[in-house]
Amino acid sequence: MTLLESVIACVLLALVGVVCLEQVSEAARLQQRTAAWSDAIPAADQALAAALLNAPAPEVASSDGTPRAAGARVAASSQRRPWRAGVDLIEVTVPVASGGQLTVSHLVAAPRPRTP
Repeated sequence: MTLLESVIACVLLALVGVVCLEQVSEAARLQQRTAAWSDAIPAADQALAAALLNAPAPEVASSDGTPRAAGARVAASSQRRPWRAGVDLIEVTVPVASGGQLTVSHLVAAPRPRTP
Protein backbone atom coordinates (compact mmCIF):
# COMPACT_ATOMS: atom_id res chain seq x y z
CA MET A 1 0.00 0.00 0.00
CA THR A 2 1.36 3.37 -0.97
CA LEU A 3 1.37 6.53 1.08
CA LEU A 4 -1.40 8.04 -1.04
CA GLU A 5 -3.65 5.01 -0.48
CA SER A 6 -3.11 5.12 3.27
CA VAL A 7 -3.89 8.87 3.41
CA ILE A 8 -7.12 8.32 1.43
CA ALA A 9 -8.05 5.45 3.77
CA CYS A 10 -7.48 7.68 6.82
CA VAL A 11 -9.60 10.47 5.33
CA LEU A 12 -12.44 8.02 4.62
CA LEU A 13 -12.26 6.62 8.14
CA ALA A 14 -12.33 10.16 9.57
CA LEU A 15 -15.42 10.99 7.48
CA VAL A 16 -17.17 7.83 8.67
CA GLY A 17 -16.30 8.74 12.27
CA VAL A 18 -17.69 12.27 11.88
CA VAL A 19 -20.94 10.94 10.40
CA CYS A 20 -21.33 8.45 13.25
CA LEU A 21 -20.72 11.16 15.88
CA GLU A 22 -23.30 13.43 14.23
CA GLN A 23 -25.87 10.62 14.34
CA VAL A 24 -25.19 9.96 18.02
CA SER A 25 -25.48 13.68 18.79
CA GLU A 26 -28.81 13.94 16.94
CA ALA A 27 -30.12 10.88 18.79
CA ALA A 28 -29.26 12.53 22.12
CA ARG A 29 -31.06 15.76 21.11
CA LEU A 30 -34.09 13.75 20.00
CA GLN A 31 -34.15 11.93 23.35
CA GLN A 32 -34.10 15.25 25.23
CA ARG A 33 -36.99 16.63 23.15
CA THR A 34 -38.93 13.41 23.68
CA ALA A 35 -38.40 13.62 27.44
CA ALA A 36 -39.73 17.19 27.45
CA TRP A 37 -42.89 16.13 25.60
CA SER A 38 -43.22 13.09 27.88
CA ASP A 39 -43.25 15.46 30.87
CA ALA A 40 -45.89 17.66 29.25
CA ILE A 41 -48.37 14.87 28.50
CA PRO A 42 -49.11 13.80 32.12
CA ALA A 43 -49.12 17.46 33.21
CA ALA A 44 -51.75 18.24 30.55
CA ASP A 45 -53.75 15.16 31.50
CA GLN A 46 -53.75 16.10 35.17
CA ALA A 47 -54.61 19.73 34.41
CA LEU A 48 -57.51 18.58 32.20
CA ALA A 49 -58.80 16.31 34.96
CA ALA A 50 -58.54 19.18 37.43
CA ALA A 51 -60.36 21.52 35.03
CA LEU A 52 -63.14 18.96 34.61
CA LEU A 53 -63.55 18.62 38.38
CA ASN A 54 -62.80 22.26 39.25
CA ALA A 55 -60.14 20.96 41.65
CA PRO A 56 -56.48 21.89 42.23
CA ALA A 57 -53.98 20.04 40.05
CA PRO A 58 -52.46 16.98 41.79
CA GLU A 59 -48.78 16.03 41.85
CA VAL A 60 -47.32 14.86 38.53
CA ALA A 61 -44.14 12.78 38.24
CA SER A 62 -41.62 13.82 35.62
CA SER A 63 -39.98 11.34 33.25
CA ASP A 64 -37.05 10.82 35.64
CA GLY A 65 -39.46 9.73 38.41
CA THR A 66 -39.16 12.76 40.67
CA PRO A 67 -42.55 14.01 41.84
CA ARG A 68 -43.48 17.60 41.16
CA ALA A 69 -46.61 19.70 41.28
CA ALA A 70 -48.23 20.24 37.89
CA GLY A 71 -47.82 23.99 38.22
CA ALA A 72 -44.29 23.97 39.67
CA ARG A 73 -42.16 23.81 36.53
CA VAL A 74 -44.98 23.50 34.00
CA ALA A 75 -47.57 26.26 34.19
CA ALA A 76 -50.63 24.70 32.56
CA SER A 77 -53.44 27.04 31.62
CA SER A 78 -57.00 25.89 31.06
CA GLN A 79 -59.89 27.65 29.43
CA ARG A 80 -63.57 26.69 29.25
CA ARG A 81 -65.81 28.30 26.65
CA PRO A 82 -69.07 27.52 24.86
CA TRP A 83 -68.57 25.52 21.69
CA ARG A 84 -72.12 24.79 20.51
CA ALA A 85 -75.53 24.74 22.12
CA GLY A 86 -75.28 22.56 25.24
CA VAL A 87 -71.57 21.76 24.73
CA ASP A 88 -68.50 23.44 26.22
CA LEU A 89 -64.92 23.18 25.03
CA ILE A 90 -62.15 22.83 27.62
CA GLU A 91 -58.64 23.53 26.35
CA VAL A 92 -55.53 22.94 28.43
CA THR A 93 -52.23 24.37 27.19
CA VAL A 94 -48.90 23.22 28.63
CA PRO A 95 -45.60 24.79 27.53
CA VAL A 96 -42.88 22.30 26.63
CA ALA A 97 -39.27 22.82 27.68
CA SER A 98 -38.09 22.52 24.07
CA GLY A 99 -40.04 25.66 23.15
CA GLY A 100 -43.34 24.27 21.87
CA GLN A 101 -46.67 23.86 23.57
CA LEU A 102 -49.08 20.98 24.01
CA THR A 103 -52.79 21.76 23.75
CA VAL A 104 -55.39 19.20 24.83
CA SER A 105 -59.05 19.82 23.93
CA HIS A 106 -62.06 18.12 25.49
CA LEU A 107 -65.78 18.57 24.80
CA VAL A 108 -68.15 18.36 27.78
CA ALA A 109 -71.82 18.95 28.35
CA ALA A 110 -72.51 22.52 29.34
CA PRO A 111 -73.70 22.96 32.90
CA ARG A 112 -77.42 23.41 33.08
CA PRO A 113 -78.71 26.49 34.86
CA ARG A 114 -80.13 25.70 38.27
CA THR A 115 -83.79 26.34 38.76
CA PRO A 116 -84.93 27.42 42.22
